[in-house]
Amino acid sequence: EYRAVSFVTVNTARYDFSLSKLMPTAADGAAGGKDKGGKDKAEPRLLAVRSSTVGGGDKSSKEKGQQKMSVLAKAHRDAFSLEPLRAFLADHVAEALEMKPLRRLPQIKWRKQ
Repeated sequence: EYRAVSFVTVNTARYDFSLSKLMPTAADGAAGGKDKGGKDKAEPRLLAVRSSTVGGGDKSSKEKGQQKMSVLAKAHRDAFSLEPLRAFLADHVAEALEMKPLRRLPQIKWRKQ
């Protein structure tokens, strides 16, 4: 159903993800809560990312095949269950999501222990 979509899993216990502070937390509607020891459970989160070309530029850059790229993103904020996830992915594939352009490319770095 989603053959044209690439999925990536990031272990945020080991890696710092530059957009993690902008992602919704368990209080915002994502699954999560507390485990038996009272610690926050790691909740799954989904972020849709898309790149697109930006209009403009001069003729010489177009002739050389150089176009400016923009990276867009939107976080899934509904409950982390099957139907809301399917609707989110269907909108992403249909390019119907209202995505926000990012100023910088997302980065993943090794978390310092």
